[in-house]
Amino acid sequence: MKSLVVVTSLALSFALTADQGFLFTARGRIYEVVTRRIGPVLTFPGHWLYEPSVITPSPRTGGSYVLLFSSNLVSQGDINQGEAIFFSESPDGYSHFTAPRPVLTNTGVQDLCDMGDARPIWDGSVWHVYVYAVQGDYHSNECDPTAGVFEATGPTLTSLSWVTYPGGNQARPIVTGQGGAGVAEEMQWFYTLPSGGPATTPFLLTYNDWGAPTTDLLAFQSDGTNNLQMWYQIPTASTGGGTVILPDAILGQSLDAATLGDPAIGIQSACVAGDGRYQYPKGIAFYDDLIPASEEPVPSAPGLYFPGPLESVSNDTNGPRMFRPRLSRNESGYILPLPDVPGLPHTWQGFLYYNDAQVGNIDQCGYYRWFTSDQRFSVSYFEIREQ
Repeated sequence: MKSLVVVTSLALSFALTADQGFLFTARGRIYEVVTRRIGPVLTFPGHWLYEPSVITPSPRTGGSYVLLFSSNLVSQGDINQGEAIFFSESPDGYSHFTAPRPVLTNTGVQDLCDMGDARPIWDGSVWHVYVYAVQGDYHSNECDPTAGVFEATGPTLTSLSWVTYPGGNQARPIVTGQGGAGVAEEMQWFYTLPSGGPATTPFLLTYNDWGAPTTDLLAFQSDGTNNLQMWYQIPTASTGGGTVILPDAILGQSLDAATLGDPAIGIQSACVAGDGRYQYPKGIAFYDDLIPASEEPVPSAPGLYFPGPLESVSNDTNGPRMFRPRLSRNESGYILPLPDVPGLPHTWQGFLYYNDAQVGNIDQCGYYRWFTSDQRFSVSYFEIREQ
């Protein structure tokens, strides 16, 4: 479906190519999703590339788009050579990303073995970066199978320190999962105070627990320390084929925010039957009131899944190739709308980042090719319209 895309705030200067679009209905309104591929933005040979976090420009980022991700410290090196959170930046979010540089490693703390995503949040005075990780001895590749969330803080994203237990250098978990698997990698954090959240517990953590008997979305509030308060749990959005999709970004200042609260969206990838080489997204998850209006009770509606086409830098007969796509967000985890224009829909826009290279084997779904030279992050433009 072809659509006219109004591009104002992003000041896009690249050549727009074919787009994909679809509609869905939620909260009594019609939403339109439009995506357009742009191109590869970062190649990092010999490193695993997935679950990127990209923060939109602000004074806290020096006016740049900032990319954070966790990966192996040494090219083609395994866990036993250490891991790091890498930092890269771009003037426009779709070109000229700087060479990734490590800003924090697991080699300086005790008992932090293998890391996954890194989720940055600004609280008004310092950065908090929440990291999916497992404990154990990284030197020997002996990692605990139960995953949790750990934290680093700092005045800038290039001057971070792990939050440790007092008097030592052992990283302190913020939350640990149940059973033998624990917290799922797609955990996400938000800082709700700028949008009217409580002053005492403005941090919101959402995740599901691989070790729990349910795949429900678990929502916790926090004051920024490891003191979490369970808020609510709701069924996650699911494709019906075993893939659950968690919220990734909150759509701030929706038309019904005063009465219904702020919704959230997310995108997830999965293999197709019989071929694990690439992963593909199948649509979008919509969480009706992830942050409910102040006078409303806690959310009870499940996450909703809406199938539809998305546009990737590379596609095949199975669809667009996107391994673990993630949305650009501001420093609080929100996507804010463009200023309203009479006669045009209420509109959010930004970028969608993903690895579109081959990640698995034809007979095995998963991430097995991270050491190859073709691993990269690519980007598509996205737009969501509410009317």
